[in-house]
Amino acid sequence: MRDPAIDRRMELLQRILHGLLRCITTYYAFKKVRSMELNVLGDQVTKSQSSMNRSLLLEHVTLLCEIVPSLVTLTEIAGKKYLRIEENDYATLEKFVKDELTRLQSTQQTLVSEVKTPVKKPAMRALF
Repeated sequence: MRDPAIDRRMELLQRILHGLLRCITTYYAFKKVRSMELNVLGDQVTKSQSSMNRSLLLEHVTLLCEIVPSLVTLTEIAGKKYLRIEENDYATLEKFVKDELTRLQSTQQTLVSEVKTPVKKPAMRALF
């Protein structure tokens, strides 16, 4: 049995790996900043990735903050959300995301292997 929450998390991680992480780290390096308002970042990401919108970006960024809380944080100040990347190193962030993806894939495989075949029940004869 597959867990839809794990499937969704794996899908988000794969999207982060395939372009979004590179886009974010490149933009932070270009601007030479450690934190940026999420709306400004959202504008840049939607320009480079047409399939991404602000709500999806927030979902991806929130997941990234859960995976690497020591390096990536999301803070709200005066009603505006800011994304802070402590160490803007693509390779380090990519390693954390890949490790989490590998962990989820192994978890998913153990869930699938734990599903047992149903035991046949013996037939009961009616006594009437």
